[in-house]
Amino acid sequence: MSSGGGGVVGEHPCAAPPCLPPMIPAGQLTAGEWNDLAHWDFFLNMLAQPQTNSIQPWGAAQTRWGLFPSTRIAVNVTAAGAPARNVPVELRDQQGAVLWRALTNKQGAAQLFAGMFAPVTGPFVVHAGAGTTGKDVAVQELPGPAAAVAVELDGSGAAAQDAPLALDLMLMVDTTGSMGDELKYIQSELEDVVARVKSQFAGQTTVRLSVNFYRDLEDEYVVRAYPFTTDDDAAVQAIAQQNANGGGDTPEAVDHALQVAVNQHDWDLQSSTRVLLLVLDAPPHEDQDTLLRVREAIADAAAKGIQIIPVGASGIDKGTELLLRFFAIATNGSYAFLTNDSGIGNPHLDPSPTIGPFDVEFLNDLLVRVIAARLWGCSRAGRRTHAR
Repeated sequence: MSSGGGGVVGEHPCAAPPCLPPMIPAGQLTAGEWNDLAHWDFFLNMLAQPQTNSIQPWGAAQTRWGLFPSTRIAVNVTAAGAPARNVPVELRDQQGAVLWRALTNKQGAAQLFAGMFAPVTGPFVVHAGAGTTGKDVAVQELPGPAAAVAVELDGSGAAAQDAPLALDLMLMVDTTGSMGDELKYIQSELEDVVARVKSQFAGQTTVRLSVNFYRDLEDEYVVRAYPFTTDDDAAVQAIAQQNANGGGDTPEAVDHALQVAVNQHDWDLQSSTRVLLLVLDAPPHEDQDTLLRVREAIADAAAKGIQIIPVGASGIDKGTELLLRFFAIATNGSYAFLTNDSGIGNPHLDPSPTIGPFDVEFLNDLLVRVIAARLWGCSRAGRRTHAR
């Protein structure tokens, strides 16, 4: 638990009696999901669009945030013909310097970036596997949008695919005052997600949960962090006890939230799936020290195979939407966003034209589906759309 700075993980020393869960039923907030990695042509075309309707060119968001995810190199790693998960993968330049690190997911896929922080030129080398047991594949230039670098390892270079499934699921939620219009609804949705993940996945996988909350510098706390636990009741209670307060200006301590989430928790790097749900309605501050911390945390998340699923709430603007999509792209995740279909909260950002056609779902259903897809590798599992 932290009271300032970047935060320290521990028990929350709240002397007050536990709060009762809010009397708001789950399954009310509506949301959509967009996966840029599955629509890479769309993403690249979007970045190339000129300024429209007073929105700055979308490609300029890369310079604004210091993140350049368009330099993507997709990698598929197999062993004995089967997808190889939790395999360390590196992209190296001509001198052998490491440009990006990642871990393969359930499908043996990883995303590498030739110039995420600064322009670089090829040729490159993709190294997959640990140390000298790994394999190098030369890459002369960025592959096309539909292409991926294939790496085949022998059996000693990859994790066994029949190993037990295990899920580390973390929530990191903005609890500043601007979230007050829908925080109680979000809490109910997240409580339902935690309970359903534990009940629906019971007997099929081990689930560890960590719930975390953040505000901004000079607030009551910067990051309020709880360690991973298998006690879903404790996680639900921690969610229910939070309220919206603080903030004041638009940017919040997203950098501290990410640093604590990624680097101050005992993520199990041997688990089959690691997911971070980042729920927020505002960007980080834009001074260079803050943005450096954001970039470092995103790179560390990719190296640890932590898939970030940002959830944009009311108040998100286009620049922040694109930043959150950059987070998802860099970590092999996807972007979720609340919609106006529920009629709850302040107006939500119109996803067009920067997002293509999508289904409107109830937020709790969407998040359970997304988590299940990453755990089992089924992209459309459990979809239940909301009737407009």
